[in-house]
Amino acid sequence: MLVRFSERFRRSYENVPPAIQRTFHRKLEFLLQDLRHPSLRAKKYDEARDLWQARVTRGWRFYFTIEADTYRLHDIIAHPLTLPSPPSGARGSKRLPGPLPQGEGIETAPSPSEEA
Repeated sequence: MLVRFSERFRRSYENVPPAIQRTFHRKLEFLLQDLRHPSLRAKKYDEARDLWQARVTRGWRFYFTIEADTYRLHDIIAHPLTLPSPPSGARGSKRLPGPLPQGEGIETAPSPSEEA
């Protein structure tokens, strides 16, 4: 299987804490090995859009579709049920994000539908 990251996923990933990014890299390897890997807890999230959800940690999820031999990753977000209330006046953090995973079968170029 191949992996493609949507532009939305790339933007979201930049705002994910570094520890979650590292955990996501491991989970992506599990996804490439076996969609049914127990730690992913992957499930069909939206049948109409063929959208899947998988677990990064208890508090983070990533969303993807399966298109032929490609996992197209759409977003990575904090799980809505575990989001803390932000402090009054809080804005985004200034931490430097790690790079997206690289390797054989992992493509970071935009898909044709994103280029249009």
